[in-house]
Amino acid sequence: MTTGIVESLNVVLKNARDLPVLQLAEELRNLLQKWFVTRQQQAMSMSTELTMWADGELYSRYNMSATYLVEPINSKECNVNYAGISAQVNLDTRSCTCRQFDLDHIPCAHAIAACRFYNISCYTLCSKYFTTKALLSSYSECIYPTGNEIDWVVPNHIRDKLCYHLKRDVQQEDQGK
Repeated sequence: MTTGIVESLNVVLKNARDLPVLQLAEELRNLLQKWFVTRQQQAMSMSTELTMWADGELYSRYNMSATYLVEPINSKECNVNYAGISAQVNLDTRSCTCRQFDLDHIPCAHAIAACRFYNISCYTLCSKYFTTKALLSSYSECIYPTGNEIDWVVPNHIRDKLCYHLKRDVQQEDQGK
C-alpha cells in the first residue's frame, strides 16, 4: 500500500520513468485519460441519485438509526437518544452534536432518525458533491494528446532559449568552459 499520490504514480509509471520528459508526460496523460473514461463509464451506469459510496454510507446509517428515539425541540431541531447517549440535530444547519454530519456532509444516523421523524428525505441533506451528477461532471473533461511536435506553434522567444536535451549535453557544455 502506498502513502501518497506520488508513490501511487511512481508504481503505475514504473516502466515509463526513464523516458524523455515529453514521452513521460504523454504516458501520464494517457493513464489519466483511461482513468477518466473508466470512472465516467462507472458514473454513467449508476442508477441512484448519490454515488455508490455515499448511497452505501446512507444505507448503513439508515439501518443504524432504526431504533433511535427522537424528541422534537421545534420543527427542524430535535434530540435523538440511543442507548443512553443523546445527540442534538439541527436539520436547517445540517449539523449534529456527534459532528459526523458536520464533517462528512452526509446525514449521520441521528440526522436520519430526525429525517424519518419529520418525514424529510435524507437525500436532500447530502452534499451535492456526493451526487452522481457531480461525479459525472468531475470526469466530463477530456485530456487531449499533445500532438506531433512538428505541428507545435512555439514563439521565437521560447524557441531561441538554450535547452539541454540530455544529461551529457550539460556535462559537455561544462567541460567546454
